[in-house]
Amino acid sequence: MAAVEVGNAVRRQPGVSRQGAGSTRRRDRQRPAPLLGPLQLAVPVLLKGLWMTLTLTALSVAIGFNLGLGLAILRGSDNSWLSGFARYYSIVFRGTPLLVQIFLIYYGLGQIKFIHDTPAMWWVVSEGSRCAVLALALNTAAYTSEILRGGLVAVPAGLVEAAKACGMSRMMRF
Repeated sequence: MAAVEVGNAVRRQPGVSRQGAGSTRRRDRQRPAPLLGPLQLAVPVLLKGLWMTLTLTALSVAIGFNLGLGLAILRGSDNSWLSGFARYYSIVFRGTPLLVQIFLIYYGLGQIKFIHDTPAMWWVVSEGSRCAVLALALNTAAYTSEILRGGLVAVPAGLVEAAKACGMSRMMRF
């Protein structure tokens, strides 16, 4: 394409090569698309982030479900202390935003001298990904406990009595 001066600006004319109007020279290579370079740089970073997200999700759901099951059982307990603990745990963790919980665990727990001096506790809060798993697991446990408790409460009393009449143990009825 040839350059044509228009005022102070230079503009390319389509169909005219740089050598002049009579030249038939073509480019042998085409330049790669300008978007391909940044995309090639971004894909590995995005895949690494996807892997971290899947890892955090799997770990926090596995831990949170088990904690939630224990809390649901405690919530149905006849002991008012155990039932109250599970109830208030659920209220606190479901009532505060997850981002606030993550900030409190990541920035707050490391400031407590007892946690800082205990190697096992310091191992948990010394790295961001472990703090994220802890916060997500505790939050998941609160929601899971309420879901499971709702399922346990929904079982009709007649069904429980029928299971007792059949001779099922308490664990088998659960």
